Amino acid sequence: MKIIRQLGTAVGVTVSTVVFHRVGLKIVPGEDTLRMYSTAQWTCFAFGIIETTLVIIFFRGVGVVGDRAPKPASVSETEKGVSLDPIPEEH
Repeated sequence: MKIIRQLGTAVGVTVSTVVFHRVGLKIVPGEDTLRMYSTAQWTCFAFGIIETTLVIIFFRGVGVVGDRAPKPASVSETEKGVSLDPIPEEH
């Protein structure tokens, strides 16, 4: 997971830097550079919206994190006739 996070960070920084510089090429010398920063931040915001959408789509129905369901009986135990919950015999 660490490699994926590093790759995502590298791609995000690269894309926002490219957007920053592309907008900077259109700015006249002496003009305020605030528009460059603003578009780079909107690019980062768009990445966040895309990420949130992907999480909602792909993690739907995962359940509670850390909650473990009881494991079913193994096949070998059921083949042997061993019951995990024996019913008490009545005499």
